[in-house]
Amino acid sequence: MIEELSKREIANIDDKKLKRIERYNESYEKRESAEARKEFCKQLRFIFEKAPPETIPFLVYCIYVAAFGIFGIIYVLINYQDTLLYISLGVIIFAMILPLISLPRLKMGVLFSWMKSYQKAKKENNLGPRKN
Repeated sequence: MIEELSKREIANIDDKKLKRIERYNESYEKRESAEARKEFCKQLRFIFEKAPPETIPFLVYCIYVAAFGIFGIIYVLINYQDTLLYISLGVIIFAMILPLISLPRLKMGVLFSWMKSYQKAKKENNLGPRKN
């Protein structure tokens, strides 16, 4: 159903057909974003299912708290000046460090060994032969 149209034909499209094309484009865009969202959720679920239980709080921190903190710091650096800048940066940094203090004792060796094995498994899955 996809047709190649010349510039003249595009200029002569009636409103009814133009609205159909726009609706199709919007639905295609929504479907693509829904598939991307689904894939992202699937990746997060895989990470949390395979992670050792003692590393889950740190993973949550890395995925959510650190990401919001970094965006907050960038926002503050762009929009504020002088004293308000320093106060805002201090609050954000304090809010990012506080969860690290409150996390249970995390065995960093377990976390890094798991991350290394996860990366290795991911690389093997992507580079290995495909089964049909």
